[in-house]
Amino acid sequence: MSGRSGAVSTELVIGGTARVDLLPNEVRVAQRGARQRVWLGVAVVAAVLITAGGYGAAKVTSIAAALELSREQDRTVALLAEQAQYAELRTLTGTRQALEDARIAGAFSEIDWMARVAEVQAALPADAVIIEMSLDSGDAMVAYPQPTTPFAAPVKAVMTFTAVTPSVPRVSDWLDALETSVTGFSASATSGVAWSEELQLYTTGIGVGVTEGAWSGRYIPDEVIAALQDQAAQTPVEATDDTTDAAGGTP
Repeated sequence: MSGRSGAVSTELVIGGTARVDLLPNEVRVAQRGARQRVWLGVAVVAAVLITAGGYGAAKVTSIAAALELSREQDRTVALLAEQAQYAELRTLTGTRQALEDARIAGAFSEIDWMARVAEVQAALPADAVIIEMSLDSGDAMVAYPQPTTPFAAPVKAVMTFTAVTPSVPRVSDWLDALETSVTGFSASATSGVAWSEELQLYTTGIGVGVTEGAWSGRYIPDEVIAALQDQAAQTPVEATDDTTDAAGGTP
């Protein structure tokens, strides 16, 4: 036998069975073509099945995603409907908070002037009578102008008053008493002592400046008040009676 594949053997076989291939070559070609067509059909069917399976899987995934989207949309609609029930409450809550903030801002620098005036009167001698008082302070929008004199203490408001006495007052004692009596005291000064022919009494002009410590704090949170008081306590006080200072006095 020859070693080459596909070669026709030319050896003479003695004693073998005689065989004669009478099939035409066209028949063999047709048989091979039929087998090829069968396998091609199998491949086409397999491709169709694979494509159909992929399409089916994609379709199932698409349907599942659509169902999930529909559920999420329904949940969103339900949440929006629930929120709509509380829309008025949220509006009222926001309005209330805005009013509280406005009240705090408006009353932030409020001073209980009646209490401060009472403290001033209590610091004066029994024979001293306040005949005139003016109060000046900043507000929530405009801060009180600060003094420009060197070493003058900062102020948030100023009380200026005129008191009369039957005798010459000891103004230095008045200023010392005001420093310890007035809440939030910052500085004080006198405009001097004069004799009033009309009243037949001595008149003395005094100015007293106060800091954040004099604020009433009716609507201010406690932690803010504590911080302001600490800040005021750390600010050095310049109380003078012989120079122009934060209270606006003159010698």
